[in-house]
Amino acid sequence: GASKTGEEDISAFIVLRTVTLMGLRCGVVVDLACGNEIDSNEGLAFLINVANAQFRKAGLDAVVAACTAGSDEYVQLRRNGFLKTPNPMHPQPLRVVLRLHTDDPQLGKLSNFKNWFLTFGDYDVL
Repeated sequence: GASKTGEEDISAFIVLRTVTLMGLRCGVVVDLACGNEIDSNEGLAFLINVANAQFRKAGLDAVVAACTAGSDEYVQLRRNGFLKTPNPMHPQPLRVVLRLHTDDPQLGKLSNFKNWFLTFGDYDVL
């Protein structure tokens, strides 16, 4: 959508990669995000569809993505045919270590993992 300054806003983005995992040629959704507005969710749904079409055209065996459950991005991935995989199928466990150096109550929210949004782009898994 257009902003007040006449410039285009980015309402959603997706970053893709192709790799071989466990002998399968896979498309990887390295990173994705959308805003909270309806058009942002629609924009991400459009981008996921475009990515799936490109991966299918390339003859890949599978497409994988990592995303925080319950987020708008997770909902869009599920609506577009992505399935939640069992933990034993994950490439590696995700370990997050956090140490706060302040008593600021606002930063205390960081200790709740539900306040985090992580994708493959946030850790080296592939």
